[in-house]
Amino acid sequence: MSCFASQPARADDNKESLVKAAFMVNFIKFIEWPSDKSIPKQAKIDVCLFGDSNIINFSQVFKQASTQKLSISIVRENNIAAIPSHCHILFIGATDRGREITDALKSQPVLTVSDSPGFTEHGGMMGFVTDDGKIKLVVNKRAIETGGMYVDAQLLEIAFRVIDN
Repeated sequence: MSCFASQPARADDNKESLVKAAFMVNFIKFIEWPSDKSIPKQAKIDVCLFGDSNIINFSQVFKQASTQKLSISIVRENNIAAIPSHCHILFIGATDRGREITDALKSQPVLTVSDSPGFTEHGGMMGFVTDDGKIKLVVNKRAIETGGMYVDAQLLEIAFRVIDN
């Protein structure tokens, strides 16, 4: 089994997915992308999903966060080569290709996010972990910077753990 495999489904999986979707919407406020993908220059942002996850069922979270100037949507993406061209954030769900995806996007300005165990330790940028029944964030600052992005200190302050090496 891959280190990017999902954990068994739980009764509160829908609530967890809703919280994770809300986190991802807020990442847009605390991550700075390079000039060509910077948020102020965008009219549309794609939050992409690769692999299996019921986060796709919470598209209303992204639609509700949209404004007249910026449309945010979640889309399924199965072509790794297409991800850098339109995805700002990529949630990697249950898949045996997680490591391949993070390696392929290592130097691309695409924020990789997952709830798979060990994700940030293996090069992912943002990982969701459950601690004491609450969803918390692990940030791989080095991976984010390697992708040409900058993470705001406010996001680092709320992180459960920051990887910076």
